[in-house]
Amino acid sequence: MTIGLNVIRLRAILERHLLPPDAQRVVSDMMGRMAQFSGRYGGHYGRTARSAKFAIVHLQQMAGLADNLGVRLEIDSALICMYVISYELDHNEKFFDASSPYLDPVMA
Repeated sequence: MTIGLNVIRLRAILERHLLPPDAQRVVSDMMGRMAQFSGRYGGHYGRTARSAKFAIVHLQQMAGLADNLGVRLEIDSALICMYVISYELDHNEKFFDASSPYLDPVMA
């Protein structure tokens, strides 16, 4: 649910078109990676988590170069969403593993 809320926030950020083109592309690429995530295959999970980290690194660099306060705030908003998504992907891998949808041993 936390990831979903932040994906919705990222969509709103993209729709405002206040991000610089490079930042817009980085966020769009990450959103594309998230759209392909199904949780069924371990490799996709790792790619999605790496994509979030890649986006964070690039957005951090862009935020440091932004002269316009409004643009900086928009990049920071995107960064906040990316941090949350990345954290959740890193700390909840079992939850996102669709090969065993019920992790409760009683349900197995």
